[in-house]
Amino acid sequence: MRRAEGYVAWMSEQENIEPPFTKRLTSWLSTLYYGIPCRILNDNFEAGRFNALFPARYDDGTRVMVRISKPSFTLHGDEKIHREVAVLKYLRQNTSIPVPRVYTWGTSKDNSSGLGPFIIMELLRGVPLSAIVRDEPDMRLTISQVPEESLRTVYRQLAGYMLELSQHRFSHIGSLIIPTDQVHDTFTDQARDKPEVAPPFTCKMHDTEAKGGVPEGGLQGATVSSSSAEYYKRVLDHTWQRLSRQHNSVENEDDARYKFITYKQMSAALSEFISDDMDAAGSRLLSDDFWANDVLVKNKFNLKIVAIVDLEWTNTMPYYTFASPPRWLALHEPEYLRDHEVPVYARCLEIFLQELRRHEGESTVEALDYWPGQAVKQTESDNDLVPFDDSDNTCFMRIPPPQNPRGQSLSTVMRENWDSGRFWFHEALRSNAISNEFRPWDRLVKRYPYLKDFYKIDEDEVDAFVQRKMADRRRYDTEWAEQCEEHLKKKRKIKEARKGERKENET
Repeated sequence: MRRAEGYVAWMSEQENIEPPFTKRLTSWLSTLYYGIPCRILNDNFEAGRFNALFPARYDDGTRVMVRISKPSFTLHGDEKIHREVAVLKYLRQNTSIPVPRVYTWGTSKDNSSGLGPFIIMELLRGVPLSAIVRDEPDMRLTISQVPEESLRTVYRQLAGYMLELSQHRFSHIGSLIIPTDQVHDTFTDQARDKPEVAPPFTCKMHDTEAKGGVPEGGLQGATVSSSSAEYYKRVLDHTWQRLSRQHNSVENEDDARYKFITYKQMSAALSEFISDDMDAAGSRLLSDDFWANDVLVKNKFNLKIVAIVDLEWTNTMPYYTFASPPRWLALHEPEYLRDHEVPVYARCLEIFLQELRRHEGESTVEALDYWPGQAVKQTESDNDLVPFDDSDNTCFMRIPPPQNPRGQSLSTVMRENWDSGRFWFHEALRSNAISNEFRPWDRLVKRYPYLKDFYKIDEDEVDAFVQRKMADRRRYDTEWAEQCEEHLKKKRKIKEARKGERKENET
């Protein structure tokens, strides 16, 4: 079901419950704020993939944004909203990054209206950055049409936020949560809400369970870790579990073969992308689902960022993952970039790095231990790194192992992640599933052919997987056809019943 259709279905379900949805919502909101009446500001309710958004105004003038997790789309909604609140509070209390103030929040059991997990936050005025640069119906190359000065204006601000985040070091890989013994008061922003680190919960983990039907790949079984290698292995296992257990994860025999071999190559070559030095810098806060629509600016003529409004799926990630070039630079996911689009992304990255280096040069942080992100003197070699390309002259190189980033600026590590091609490995790991044209890994093995040799193809093993997945696919197609037919029958019955009611009313 498409997002819009799913949202309409969800709203329809709510309207069929007495009292009507809007009345239930406003009555409940009043109970949270001293009984003061309120109203929804407009009927154009916004809906993201996981949340429904309702702007509201109390009679005393207070304006709020209500975020409610959509149960039809979100697994572990209570845990997800808990983590997002912890991140918002941490950033508001410890950084200058503009995020909405959280007035109150709660899990399903805290919501007397029965609408599910929620956050009541400050309603900020602004325009989503995506609305300014979007060029429907095809926005794939829109970024190339944005004036460089506009890009610099936005990148300069986001680079500053990223540099600030690099100063906040965590010792474990996971999610932030607020301890259950700390009360979150209604319409306050208490500094005593000090977060702890819990098991990670990423967008990929959610989709592995929700779309792939693999509970073990989601929040269940997740653990806090301080080892990048251990975390990367677990993420790769999520990729495998979805490929192996999701019945429609392949289209045909060729697709099954390609995806199986791709996974095996990635798994076998993992040691080339990890090292003992990687964990020296700890972890940093990073959202794996952050895009232009999560950034509010004043207007199309003034690109000053007024708020970062959506930080769900933010976790403390390994430093090398954090210091990989931002996914959001070119508006859409890098894993889907076609070859002729990579230079567009590279141009955006170069502009971003220039602005990041500018911030690093202006930083007043004392570089006592020269940890990543702190002010360090730029060396000439920062601009002499070999650019990532697929030329014959570089195809016999080995990918350089990750080094201890001590003494290197964030921009230097980020540039090295791009120039070495390690960026594409991070993209391959982040991907929810191996696609039928898995460009991140294909680009890596094109430049470093030896990566394929870590897995010696066993035709019997491949054939066994292909046959099993084709049996899964046939079973899925049969069950899907039956479900579609049943759905159509129900729709026909409803249509006939309504037609009969109209005739009866006419007579």
